[in-house]
Amino acid sequence: MKMIVWVILTLSFTIGCHTRHETWHKSHAPNGPSDDSLLTSLEPPPVDTIQPQTISHQPVNVTPFPPVAPRDSLPSLPTDLTLFAINTNSWHPQGKYYFISISEVYTIGENPKLDQLILEERPSDTTLAFLLQDSLKNAILETINSSPSDSLFLYSTYRDTFLAFPLAQLDLYAIADQYATERTSHDLGDYHLAFTVAPSHIQYHGDEFWNYWASIGTESPFQTGQRVQLAFQPIDSAQFPYHHLPAQDSLWLATYAARYPVEVYRDQNSPHDYYVIEFRAKSQSLPSARYMLILDQSTDTLLFRSAAGYSENAPFEYLSVPAKAAQGHSGYQVSGKIFKDYPPILVGFGRTYYTCPSVTLLGYPRRHIPILCDNRE
Repeated sequence: MKMIVWVILTLSFTIGCHTRHETWHKSHAPNGPSDDSLLTSLEPPPVDTIQPQTISHQPVNVTPFPPVAPRDSLPSLPTDLTLFAINTNSWHPQGKYYFISISEVYTIGENPKLDQLILEERPSDTTLAFLLQDSLKNAILETINSSPSDSLFLYSTYRDTFLAFPLAQLDLYAIADQYATERTSHDLGDYHLAFTVAPSHIQYHGDEFWNYWASIGTESPFQTGQRVQLAFQPIDSAQFPYHHLPAQDSLWLATYAARYPVEVYRDQNSPHDYYVIEFRAKSQSLPSARYMLILDQSTDTLLFRSAAGYSENAPFEYLSVPAKAAQGHSGYQVSGKIFKDYPPILVGFGRTYYTCPSVTLLGYPRRHIPILCDNRE
């Protein structure tokens, strides 16, 4: 991801402006703290000389802004939280099933003794999915510091509920990767191990399974009743908290404002205020760039800042704007203290391809909760 140097530039946004140039007033001059670690030698030309064809279309991304408190003063967080993604395929003998891959914690090919037992369970080298016997499942669980007495917990960000499945009652399958149909036979390394869950256990609709997270352990790390479903409303640009803008952000914002109309949104969900600026051409439904600030309502502390340009590997999701729901252009974003002993999270603003996703922690810019997956799927 590239980063662009940011300098102080006085500016102001006009909502829905369809002209290429924007007027940035001195009343919105940034005076927030700086972050020299984000500076590079790349400096765009002045805004009044920028032409659309001279601005790079490469993704422009920056890391979240550090918290006001020194890093060493932040409360420590648990380190044992491991999340797994849930996916689906139709290679299960009984048709479409959901599976939770454990390939990131147990890799076939690294334990010769268990690998041989897995091969002995396989009916043939053309089999796409096959069940492992309980004795072999239990031996594999032992290698990942788990046991049949543990449970698989599935949390739904849509429903703010979680389900619990004792591992002793779940089937563990070896499942071939998505390229299996392109081969006439399969090597052992073409498989990954996954727990399977019947569709009847998940009230599936649309893409909801993407919004399930799984965890394996003795107790659920999830807590319900804390989820905050965000709903952004358009606001006048004068209501954006410009005094929180770090000095370096101005040129990044000005570069996109010179090319695209500007839209500003806010969600005031206690205890946080969420602000989003989007840059979008008339013909686009998704933005070309997005900037976000999150503030603590009680202290006016800056908890989170991010800026991102379009990327094919990590495309934007639609912002959750109820007024745009009728056009199908309203997404789904979630915050709140969903995990026990962890700060509020932030998810739903984009998808990741060719890699596994992660969960953002507000106030901890250098800490994320990875969601383990087999990204061959």
